[in-house]
Amino acid sequence: MKTEKEKKREKRKCYLIIECQEEIPCNPCEEACTRGAIEVGRPITRLPCFYPDRCNGCAKCVAACPGLCIYLVEEEEGSDKVIMTFPYEFLPLPGKGESVDIVDSNGRNLGQGIVKRIKNTNAENGTVLISVELNKEIGSKARSILTNGERSAEPELVTEEIEDTADFQVCRCEEVLLSELQTITELGIILAPNLRRFSRVGLGLCQGKACGELMLSELSRLSGVALDELGYPKARPPVRPIKLRELGC
Repeated sequence: MKTEKEKKREKRKCYLIIECQEEIPCNPCEEACTRGAIEVGRPITRLPCFYPDRCNGCAKCVAACPGLCIYLVEEEEGSDKVIMTFPYEFLPLPGKGESVDIVDSNGRNLGQGIVKRIKNTNAENGTVLISVELNKEIGSKARSILTNGERSAEPELVTEEIEDTADFQVCRCEEVLLSELQTITELGIILAPNLRRFSRVGLGLCQGKACGELMLSELSRLSGVALDELGYPKARPPVRPIKLRELGC
């Protein structure tokens, strides 16, 4: 005979909302799922596919996604409410039972929700998972929450110049460092179309989709040239890597 907990689990349906729109080399969601509910496959630039029949609602993929674009929805049969789990990387954290604002991808207020669970463990690599009960009718548009602390606090305006001491990868596909761009700009190569001929920035699998804006902003900062004067590298077909046999060669 089934227990009340088992009966309740049978009535509950879990599924993911995945808003991954960029075809870039990224698959942490696939690696995080041990049940094969998310599949990126090959090439690694494919958008993830979701198989709801394999999902058990563990939310590991929600925390693993570096773009914070995966949301877990728990829906109970006959209920006008759903519980959505959001990745959350802000302070202060809300408390269990706290009322929070539900917002869409543009920050527009959709209504109110109640915090049901907060998961903050080492397994999530610093990403807190906030599960909120909200009206089913706004669940398809809900993308984040605003806490009372966020509403009352004024954003801090940083006016002082930030000391540039850290080096990092501007282009992850080709592993081009910021220091390499700085060396190239010091040689007088500052126009974006010329820059990638010397550094290969933007010539990887994502074809500049992931690094294009960052490359331009750093190039403008290093060279002192306005963004609209730097130009933008042209995308030439094929915009994604393909095999020679596909070209008929």
